[in-house]
Amino acid sequence: MVFRTLPVSLQRKAIEELNEDPPMIDECLLCIREWIEKQPHLKVKSDDELLLVFLRGCKWSLERVKEKLDHFYTVRTLIPEFFSDRDPLSEDIQTFLNRGVMLPLLNTNGSDGPRICYFNYECVDLNLPTIIIPKYFFMVLDALLEEDDHLIVSGIEIIINMKGLPASYLMRFTPTVIMQSIHCLQSAYPLRVKRIVLINAMPAIEKVFSAIFMPFFGKKIRDRIHVLSTKNIEEAYKYIPKSSFPEELGGANGSCVKLTEKWKNKIENKRQYFLEEEMYRNNELIRQGEPKTTSEVFGVVGSFRKLSVD
Repeated sequence: MVFRTLPVSLQRKAIEELNEDPPMIDECLLCIREWIEKQPHLKVKSDDELLLVFLRGCKWSLERVKEKLDHFYTVRTLIPEFFSDRDPLSEDIQTFLNRGVMLPLLNTNGSDGPRICYFNYECVDLNLPTIIIPKYFFMVLDALLEEDDHLIVSGIEIIINMKGLPASYLMRFTPTVIMQSIHCLQSAYPLRVKRIVLINAMPAIEKVFSAIFMPFFGKKIRDRIHVLSTKNIEEAYKYIPKSSFPEELGGANGSCVKLTEKWKNKIENKRQYFLEEEMYRNNELIRQGEPKTTSEVFGVVGSFRKLSVD
């Protein structure tokens, strides 16, 4: 079987934290393939690298891998708004690529640190439909899952710059989109969210985010989320070192201008991948047992209570 060899520091971390046993890789991959063949409803991309991502993301529990792999493709089937029509050359996605809205940064904290991603709301075109944000976000995650061993082994840290964002924009996200986005991130993707730091958040933004986004996160991730005002940028360095921020924020982790060009090229070069990826979905009509439905997987989402953000 063919898969990348991890750098020494990441291999050590995979063994210590993810229960990885390198001599067992081939046998475990074979077990997963045999299970997939017995699931008529599953049509998955089952190359060695992707299956190894799920093994690491599930800490080498084969039963958990089966659940996560099934769920990963279930949500892609049930939420076409996020996972269909992801042509990098489409107008909306080109807008995101050209503006550098979400950028995986160059370096991690140490040789075995998590991948750091910078999401810059200053660059968001507020006229675009809000649904394009989770669509593009998961495109970037999919690209990282294809190649980024730091993300796969050590997880992800996210810096979100809320500078200039009106609270009214956050309130344009429907409860369903918020819940489904967070559910995909924390329950469907085989990765660990290590930290989310929101910076430059005005008081109204803090209020709205706490009221309508935070409740959808599980407690473990809620404890890793830090919402910081415009006056508390220095506090962010308690959670992610200043050197790990992009140059535009006083750090040393790459220029947003250069990273925008890099990720525009990378996502465009993966165009065939994104077009072909739509073939891999569940066929719930032939699932053994009851088919999965949107209401069963996500439940019923109520309306937001009225908020005053003056």
